[in-house]
Amino acid sequence: FAEDMYINLKLFNEARIIAFCESELYYYNQVGESLTRTSFNLHMLDAIEALKDWKCFIEDNYPEFIPNINIRYYVNIIDIMRCLSVVKDAKATKEYLKYKEIIRTNIREILRMEIHIKEKIKAIMIICRIYPYAKIK
Repeated sequence: FAEDMYINLKLFNEARIIAFCESELYYYNQVGESLTRTSFNLHMLDAIEALKDWKCFIEDNYPEFIPNINIRYYVNIIDIMRCLSVVKDAKATKEYLKYKEIIRTNIREILRMEIHIKEKIKAIMIICRIYPYAKIK
């Protein structure tokens, strides 16, 4: 899962020129499992880790895009927290607590971001342990 995010990061970093083309030249092969077509499982956390790598890359190389990558990173964490809160598994609990701490530590930044109010409310619910984010304390 999310292996293309790692490859794209490397390609993006090595490219001398990047261009945009409106033609549809790239198609996804939809055989087997993929991150976008399966119900939640712990492998989906790979996408968050890939976003973390993207976040570090952007911070180091393209500071003008930091607000964009931060929005994507934190919103993805917020979205996955509800799934993690209902999984009865020691690894899920550990990951939930790790991501909860990331949200708690960055709550002021998250609340200042240009994201939908629903995402901000979810972030507050996570750190305050309000249902449906209350399963794990």
